[in-house]
Amino acid sequence: MSVRGAGGRELAREEVPTGSSHETLGAVREVLSSQGTLEAVGVACFGPLDSRTGRLLSTPKEGWAGVDLAAALSLGPHTRLRFETDVVGAALGEQARGAGQGCQDLVYVTVGTGIGAGILAGGAPVRGRLHPEVGHLRLARAEGDSFAGCCPFHGDCWEGLASGPAIAARAGRPAEELADDHPAWEPVVHDLAQGLLALTLTTAPERLLVGGGVGLRPGLLDRVRTRLLELAAGYLPEERFGAHASWLQPAGLGAGAGIEGAFVLAAEAAAAAPSDEG
Repeated sequence: MSVRGAGGRELAREEVPTGSSHETLGAVREVLSSQGTLEAVGVACFGPLDSRTGRLLSTPKEGWAGVDLAAALSLGPHTRLRFETDVVGAALGEQARGAGQGCQDLVYVTVGTGIGAGILAGGAPVRGRLHPEVGHLRLARAEGDSFAGCCPFHGDCWEGLASGPAIAARAGRPAEELADDHPAWEPVVHDLAQGLLALTLTTAPERLLVGGGVGLRPGLLDRVRTRLLELAAGYLPEERFGAHASWLQPAGLGAGAGIEGAFVLAAEAAAAAPSDEG
């Protein structure tokens, strides 16, 4: 977490390991409280999350389902809180200071321990009854791929087929230990390309950014782009979506995107009139 003052100057930075909800949120609140009265706090958190109330929903993270983040992190009536999912936070961070600068319609996809996407339309996060949960899209399986998937809810959804844990389950060891020519990458490239093509066709973003421990693996996105264009079968205009077009890029801020996005949320909360909150 980062505490910043006027003009965005960083005053403090702390890292709190994620454990039980009680221990983790207690430690976070202690760090925030130690900084004196804060005008606003932005929180970019794993989901599913009700971003309006700050309450976690049916997350698979043990012991966190239903946790009221707003109550746990409340610092009093003079500190405003603003919540978004971690991927929306990363999208906002990339838009403000990373590879998404200048883009109002932007999609940030993380491929790591899970797969998720933050979608910005007209500069604002897309959400309705729930925020987008693209990691649980169901895909057409690659020919000959019999891997059952590892999602506890759906088995072979996008996250269950192509996330870091899925790759480890396919190959018997973590993705970072696999050579580029390991056969486990073939179906993963296919599945990543399918998911990114679906997002391209449904959201038509100015820029599609890919981050996360797997997503930022050197050379992987080039392979995924090639497969995506093959799957598109000539439908996407070459001048806008060709191999050298800038619409598909690696995320620019790495692990720092979420912190930058949380700062964007805090700045928005601080600038909002009381009637704008919620």
